Amino acid sequence: MKNSIFHILEIDIPLNDGSNKRYWYGSVSSDDGVIKMMKINDIKDWESFIQRRSSRILEKNKILSNYEEIFNKNKPNVFF
Repeated sequence: MKNSIFHILEIDIPLNDGSNKRYWYGSVSSDDGVIKMMKINDIKDWESFIQRRSSRILEKNKILSNYEEIFNKNKPNVFF
């Protein structure tokens, strides 16, 4: 993965009592070209996840998609 992009999307939802509820979502590009969005419950866990992926990229190891990591084969192409 030559060009990886990591984003954090922060969403504040106004509540009836005047306060806000904050949600974080993170996106990661993968070798199969799919942008994956994940809800971030703990920002420290997200930072360690990004550091692990970045170290694998620096070592020039291919980052497998979750499907490939679990089933050790390529995800079928599905077109909508």
